[in-house]
Amino acid sequence: MNGYLVVTGNGRPVCRVVESHGDFLVVEVGRVRRSRRAVPLEFAHPLDAERRVRITVPIQMLRSSPRVNGTLDERAAAAYYGVAA
Repeated sequence: MNGYLVVTGNGRPVCRVVESHGDFLVVEVGRVRRSRRAVPLEFAHPLDAERRVRITVPIQMLRSSPRVNGTLDERAAAAYYGVAA
């Protein structure tokens, strides 16, 4: 899914997928000051024909999620989204 456009539930484009890591997609958010954030795969629904991923988390939640700086802290990201095992 690398390079897929990420859209909200209403189809608004918000970011792009830059990599996959375990049970998460890493996306790049922002236009000027970009940052990488993780989204659990269970909240990401690929639309392969359109090269898009629809996410079911609010954009504000995504923007406030833990940053991915080099490596993804899966435990922190899972706890933030409430999907920790």
